[in-house]
Amino acid sequence: MAVRQWTVLLLTGLAMTALVVSAGGAAAVSGPGCDLVPAPSPPADSLLGGVAAFSRADAWAVGRTRSAAGDITALTEQWNGTGWQVISSPTMGQSSSLSGVAILATGYAWAVGSYAGDALAGDKALIEQWNGRSWIRVPSPQPGGVSGLNAVTVISARNAWAVGGYAAQTGGTTKPFAVHWNGRKWRRVPVPVTSSGILSGVSATGWNNVWAVGFTETAARQVMILHWNGRAWRRAAYRGPAGSSYLSAVSAVSPSDVWAVGNTIRGTDVGPAFTVRWTGRKWARVPIPDAGTSVLSGVTAISAQNVWAAGGGADHAVVEHWNGANWAAVPISPPGALSDLEAVAASSASNVWAVGSYHATPSDLTLTLHCG
Repeated sequence: MAVRQWTVLLLTGLAMTALVVSAGGAAAVSGPGCDLVPAPSPPADSLLGGVAAFSRADAWAVGRTRSAAGDITALTEQWNGTGWQVISSPTMGQSSSLSGVAILATGYAWAVGSYAGDALAGDKALIEQWNGRSWIRVPSPQPGGVSGLNAVTVISARNAWAVGGYAAQTGGTTKPFAVHWNGRKWRRVPVPVTSSGILSGVSATGWNNVWAVGFTETAARQVMILHWNGRAWRRAAYRGPAGSSYLSAVSAVSPSDVWAVGNTIRGTDVGPAFTVRWTGRKWARVPIPDAGTSVLSGVTAISAQNVWAAGGGADHAVVEHWNGANWAAVPISPPGALSDLEAVAASSASNVWAVGSYHATPSDLTLTLHCG
């Protein structure tokens, strides 16, 4: 879970891994499945933290890679229908990392993350746009001394949102922030949260129906759900399970059907995972029967009867599928050990991508699964 560094920032000290669902003895179920698809892994450590799918011949995955010399740079890979290939992106400062990506059409995509200009300045929010030929950097608002973006969603060529966190200085109190693309530039839009916290996911079905999720830090870590109604952000009443918890990602099917995934926190351990659903009237928790101590990082909702969630733990990656009645673990066979999935996206019921990383001594390598 290292890619979404602005989500992990306030989770420092917590064990961000858990046992995989199948390791807890969950029985294999018939139904949807996932296949391993090889993806390029540059030398040394590489991992993917965001994915977006437009069609069976067009998908993007983003993350970061570390060279043998220790330099960390953003990683962008494109699926062309037959294979994944690395596409160069702008080199930013001493290091850079991408954590979220969204596609509007072939030749039009956004990616977000952070970069460090130098060791003393701290991270800065990073936004890049794919114009069909190359990735170009687009200026981002920088609300504090340090900032980063975790997720992005695109509605049209003149309407996109990205969310993340910022702090006055390195090590300072981190607060959530949102930025909006109006077709000409990105600008910051106030959110109704003054306490510390971070936004880690965003999804939209229209200009007046945008959801963002994350957590706030008060007496305990609480779930944060924000809704954009076309005029302003409003915070939903739902605060999550008892105790400490947070939401990792959100996916909207319609104004009356939205899913989010998150994890509970017990002491220094993270898990088990949980899911919540917006019915058009309220948010309600939906049980995962075999959650065990799993951790979920990504979700994509295709329809009311077809939702995918992905995550991982100490041993193997985790994929869960909602069939309209219940959640069930999807059998997968990732390579190596210590595999983890960070994000999942779909363009149709038969075209679902999940991305992350797995360990193959001495390095971490990119992991891509195709499901459906």
